[in-house]
Amino acid sequence: LLLACSEAVARHMEEGGIPGEKLKVVPNGIDTAFYGPCRETREILRRQKGVKQETKVILSAGRLVDWKGFDVLLEAFALSRPESAVLWIVGEGPEKARLEEKIDDLALRGVAVMHPFASDLRPFFWASDLFVLPSRTPEPFGLVLLEAMASGLPVIATDAGGPREIVARAAGWLVRPDDPASLAESLHEALGDGEKLAAAGLASLAQSRAFDGA
Repeated sequence: LLLACSEAVARHMEEGGIPGEKLKVVPNGIDTAFYGPCRETREILRRQKGVKQETKVILSAGRLVDWKGFDVLLEAFALSRPESAVLWIVGEGPEKARLEEKIDDLALRGVAVMHPFASDLRPFFWASDLFVLPSRTPEPFGLVLLEAMASGLPVIATDAGGPREIVARAAGWLVRPDDPASLAESLHEALGDGEKLAAAGLASLAQSRAFDGA
């Protein structure tokens, strides 16, 4: 018996010649209580980063490699240019210098900020208002997406792979992969309606509990 962390991975394994009867899908799990939102940490980190409490923070995180699509997110952010919002990208990797250049090319310096790798992303989750996973090729699962949801964040992710199985429609938005315009449209919709954003955050938290492995 072989275990797959998502239906997408199971299908990929079947396409590779593994018989379906030898496969079982067991999603990754997390301790959702570990990610419970912390208002005090939110306020402290935002002050440290010079972000006003009323400013919306869009967060993304992961290894800075091409297939993760952080350049797509930067282009979408430049297209939508939401008012009173900043974009944080947390991570390290070979694409970092190119992404920094793209921030300058798109005139986003000061509103799009690269942060170094963080072993504990919870303070960033708690300080943010929306999480985006812009992967241009399918994520096998997308654990960071689930962690963000357990932190109470509404999410936007590409409609492929594991994220398609994690994100309930009420909890967030699924967009076409490698499509800045599609992502920009969802950014505009998410940040343009405070009530809808808050409701999506509550739905994210509820949806994450289906994956509670504590």
